[in-house]
Amino acid sequence: MENEGAPINPDFACYNHPDRRATSGCWRCQQLICDECSETILGKTYCKKCAEEVAQLSSGPDEPHILKREVNSPALMVFIIIITLLIAAAEIWVMTR
Repeated sequence: MENEGAPINPDFACYNHPDRRATSGCWRCQQLICDECSETILGKTYCKKCAEEVAQLSSGPDEPHILKREVNSPALMVFIIIITLLIAAAEIWVMTR
């Protein structure tokens, strides 16, 4: 148990509240923060400042403060590779005729 009167080691203190123990770090700026200073967005913990910036950067005009999801599909990548290989094979076939 933490001793109420004991000073917090500065290496483990909240960036905004030096008298409180940090419970996590901001995913973006890496500052140590306490529970009060943290916000979780899509499973990542941010400090309040970074959370606001991330939300502003990724929100559209109709959806404020909502992170947009990136398109990162392995099936899409395979499809693009197959199409590229087919085009290359067709060019080689035409050149060897």
